This record gives sequence, structure tokens and C-alpha cells, in this order.
Amino acid sequence: MYYSITRIVVRGARPDSAVISAHWFQQGLAGNDGTGARCSRLPAMSQIPTRRNLLADSVTPTLLPDDGVDHDLSTDDAARHAAVAHPASSLAWAVLAESALRATTTEGDVAAYAYARTGYHRGLDALRRNGWRGSGPVPWEHVPNRGFLRALWALAVAADRIGDTEEASRCAQFLRDSSETAYQKVAG
Repeated sequence: MYYSITRIVVRGARPDSAVISAHWFQQGLAGNDGTGARCSRLPAMSQIPTRRNLLADSVTPTLLPDDGVDHDLSTDDAARHAAVAHPASSLAWAVLAESALRATTTEGDVAAYAYARTGYHRGLDALRRNGWRGSGPVPWEHVPNRGFLRALWALAVAADRIGDTEEASRCAQFLRDSSETAYQKVAG
């Protein structure tokens, strides 16, 4: 199951004091192959109904500083060393998660979920330290943002594989809200 916003209500006299409340409805997620069996992969981008966040366009993009990790991590050893040397790097954790997902085993999926969740939370911490207030663009075009965005997508895939379809949908929508370009690159 996943939840989708059907209507947004804005209350408040001034835009900076407005309260936004979302009205949710529940739908089935395309999380199975039609036979009732759980899919081993996150559904294709067209199967997860996400919507572009038009409110995010009016917010200043958040640009993370470089975290000192080589952006071209190409081996698992390099990613492990980067995670030890720079534990706050979302990129190192995202690369480890992506590698674990390639194993296509239950153990790999669980490890990927843990790696991706770590990278995701490290990224949220970095975003907040750099002025992000819970929404707004995190552009893929700014290379230091890619670690967080990749960790977010890896978390969506890993969550789907372990059967947490609500988390998978939430992460896929969060990625699209953060960067349409990232969504197209990693989910396309």
C-alpha cells in the first residue's frame, strides 16, 4: 500500500506562516507481478505514481559542500575505505548499498537497506546543516548532492525488495520532489 496526496490545503494569512495539510488516500502499489508474489525489483518508474512537486520550484536549492570522497568510487573496497574514513559521506554508503543490491539475495537486500538508510540519514543531516528545511530542490547537477540522491533511490529499491512498499513509494516520491533529473537518471 502507499499513500498519495489528493488535495493540499494551505491555511494562514502570510505564505511564511501558512500551514499545509495533506489529505491522503490509500491505493495498492504495483508491488507484485500480478500473481500475488512480491516483485524482486522496484516497479518501473511509470508504475509508481509520483507527481512533480510544483511548490519546491519556488524554494532556493540546497547545495551540499564536497565531503572529501572521490566521486568516482568504483570498487567495493574503495567504498568501504571511504565509509571508514568519511562516515558522514552519503556517497560512500550509497555505493555500498548499490553493490549489495547487485547481489540480488535476501542478505544483500537487507545489507543494502542498512547501507542506504545510513547514507540517507547522513545526507539529511548534511542538508539540514546547509539550510534545507524539509523540502525543496536538491539538484542532481550539483555533484556533492548525488550521494544523498543515490542513497535515497537505493533505499527505495531495498525497501521494495524487503517488502516495505510504503517506504519504497515514499522514497521514490521524495527523490522526485528533490530532483526530477535525479529521478530520471537513477529510476529511468
